[in-house]
Order: sequence, then C-alpha cells, then structure tokens
Amino acid sequence: MTQLSYSPYERTYGQEYKQSLDIAEIAKIVRKQLKTYIPNTKWSVTINRYAGGQSMFIGLVDAPGVQLVEINPKYNPDSYPGHNLKKWKFTDTYNKMMEQAKGFAQSYNYDGSDITVDYFDVNFYCFAGVKYNTKADLAIDAAIDKIEKEYVAQ
Repeated sequence: MTQLSYSPYERTYGQEYKQSLDIAEIAKIVRKQLKTYIPNTKWSVTINRYAGGQSMFIGLVDAPGVQLVEINPKYNPDSYPGHNLKKWKFTDTYNKMMEQAKGFAQSYNYDGSDITVDYFDVNFYCFAGVKYNTKADLAIDAAIDKIEKEYVAQ
C-alpha cells in the first residue's frame, strides 16, 4: 500500500513572492515603493534576523502636512474606565498609509501558519507604525497634547 504525504498546513503566497529574494532585498524594494507610491513622506525600513525567523519594521519618520491624529468622536469620559476609548485616534489617512506600506511588504511574504495548533510559518513577520523619536512621532505627541488641552478647556 502506497502512503501519500499530506501536509495539513496550506501556505498562501503574496503576489510578488519569490523564494530567491532575501529579506534585505525585499526591504530595499519596499523602500522604493514607499518613495514612489506615498510621496512627500519619509520612512525607515529595518530588518531583524533571529533564531525564530526574521522580521521587518516599516516606520513612518515624517509626513509633513499629513494629519496623523484627531479627536475621537466616540470618546465618552463617563464610560466604565476599563473600557474607555482614547480621546484621540489615528486618522483614516494615517491608517491607509500604514495599510499600504504593510501591503507592499506582505506581497513578498508567505504564510503557512496554523494558530489553532500554535504553528507559525512565515517568510518574515511584518510590522508597521510610527518610528519613535522622529518628526512623525513628535507631530503625533503635539497633536495629542492639543487634543488633551481642548478637553481640559471644556
């Protein structure tokens, strides 16, 4: 009787995935895509290699003229403190930029993970956000301070 090999984990591949591409090469490509498709912004794309795999962090450094945070209209100071929403939230523009930035990287990734059995199999882990202690981070802090002062004044 012939035994068939069966793998319970099905991998999904990004549109641009190529086995021959190293994460450093992918980071270079992502940097170019960020410059091309999200103009007038500055980004930092860093990679880490470690025993459990590798990761990429896409950090927004500066976005002059782009509003990154705004007052959260759903904020209710009288709600139960454990479920209280923040007075501020990231704008849709910021969220779209992060989604697009992460999408560039994920198009070069694969995922064969199965969280139900604690099995993780990816080309690399990908994270996107504001790179701290940069102009973007300072702009967010200033906007949050302004929102906090507006609420104190009320």
